Amino acid sequence: MNIIAVILAGGYSSRMGSFKPLLELGGIPALSRICAAFSSLGLPLCVVTGHNAEALRPLLAEAGAAEAYNPDFAGGMFTSIRAGVLHARNTGADGLLLCPVDCSLVSPDSVRLVLDTAEAFPDRFSVACFGGKKGHPLYIPAKVFDEIIAHDGTNGLKGVTRRYNGELIRIETLDEGVLLDMDTSESYEHMKNYLAGRVPRLAELLPERRFLLARHGSTRPHREKTFIGRHDVPLSEKGREEARGAAELIKSLSPNCGRVYCSDLSRSIDSAEAIAAALGLKISPDPRLSELSLGEWDGCAISEIKRRFPAEYEERGRDILGYKTPGGENFYELQYRVAQCLTELLAADPSPDIVICAHKGVIQSILGLLGRKSPDFSAQTPAKGEVIVTRYTPI
Repeated sequence: MNIIAVILAGGYSSRMGSFKPLLELGGIPALSRICAAFSSLGLPLCVVTGHNAEALRPLLAEAGAAEAYNPDFAGGMFTSIRAGVLHARNTGADGLLLCPVDCSLVSPDSVRLVLDTAEAFPDRFSVACFGGKKGHPLYIPAKVFDEIIAHDGTNGLKGVTRRYNGELIRIETLDEGVLLDMDTSESYEHMKNYLAGRVPRLAELLPERRFLLARHGSTRPHREKTFIGRHDVPLSEKGREEARGAAELIKSLSPNCGRVYCSDLSRSIDSAEAIAAALGLKISPDPRLSELSLGEWDGCAISEIKRRFPAEYEERGRDILGYKTPGGENFYELQYRVAQCLTELLAADPSPDIVICAHKGVIQSILGLLGRKSPDFSAQTPAKGEVIVTRYTPI
């Protein structure tokens, strides 16, 4: 396949206050760094220029990159995207990998994951993610080049890509670099710290760990089926028995750990207390390990939601991972906060075994991260009171 990399470097950098393509990361201009990430995989390069284009041309020559000058750069990012897509179409590309120069810490490994997916599914969009959150690069298939070029710019690139949401392939990279940008001076400082190794990296913290993931026990029953996310429901007597059973199982596995992590909801805390008591440890509740927030639907009977919001309920059924209830979050956002929590937790705790007592969505999110997937509904679904023992397997 003829896939090219299109790097957007034509904006004013107004929010940053300095010209981003020339800002250095590790002693290398941002533009040179991102060009190197793509060219290391043999991809042809196209850099879209606009504001201050003359200052970039020596770097383009050094990188062997083609230039697509965007005379309409003052009109915003979409005009540069259109210029890059036009270049790709005119050169006969089968698809392109799109990346703003802001995101210059995207690694060659992450680019390779997207490239491999693009070659396997050349007519579908695919995107690098960290913890379920979309980042860069984004693969754009040639079948939509004309559609993007003809688009009037309403809602930017999303005005086109949202029509293909059902075809989008999310690729979990475990690389926070796919998300990091330099829109502000604070984010630029964070990128420098990340590059220098002063920011924990999840992919480096997962190996050599054993994860013991317990789902809380059964809760007191409702009169009818109810949406329960962060709605706090206490354990039933059956749930307390299940928690004690989970505790005995985990104890039998002789975990080498210093505490039991759990969410801040009572059904998780009470289950974790049983496990901690069996191990002679204390619990560490963290709200980032709480269940998916269902917002205004949380605690409501499903029959009521179906009656009051029939269209929204049907939409949720069509996109269970991506749908966000009013005032709530979707499963991708859940996985991202779990990834952030897990990164911080593992950086502070060197224990070879990590015991977490949480909820179905949280455990599925962790299993997804360990397997480099979206929240993993294809994996073993934990029953209430069940324990899953697993490890990270590098790809």
